[in-house]
Amino acid sequence: MTRHASEEHVEQQVVAAYLRDALKPPIFWTAIDHATKSAAEGGRKKAMGVKDGLADLWVFVPSAPPAMTTLVICIEMKRRELPVGPFRKTRRPAGTLSKAQVDRWPEMRAANIRLHIAYSVEDVVTILTSHGIPLHARLMSSGAVLRGVV
Repeated sequence: MTRHASEEHVEQQVVAAYLRDALKPPIFWTAIDHATKSAAEGGRKKAMGVKDGLADLWVFVPSAPPAMTTLVICIEMKRRELPVGPFRKTRRPAGTLSKAQVDRWPEMRAANIRLHIAYSVEDVVTILTSHGIPLHARLMSSGAVLRGVV
């Protein structure tokens, strides 16, 4: 696993811990693990209908009756830019979408899915509050989650 992938993985775990406390039913959320370890596994997932280019986190927010529509928010977790160092000669741009995401996201936007990129749990909080989603936990300045906040 590359260094930047593990950084994204750790930050996504922090976000997942926050969302477990912050989002309550009827709001539903999930993370999607679309990483593959081999070409054979990728082929099996593709045959099962798993699409490439999807965002990491999905949040489903139902509206009140009579509308009965669902707001779908997708959040792609990206790492912040890594500095150039003695073992790192070049920078890879931070927050860069993969080719699969560049190809897939217009299709998702056409389906009225709201797509966002986040670099931290604070970014996820900002995204969710910008959509008017009630959060039942709060982040403290240390990054810890204060539970039970309404």
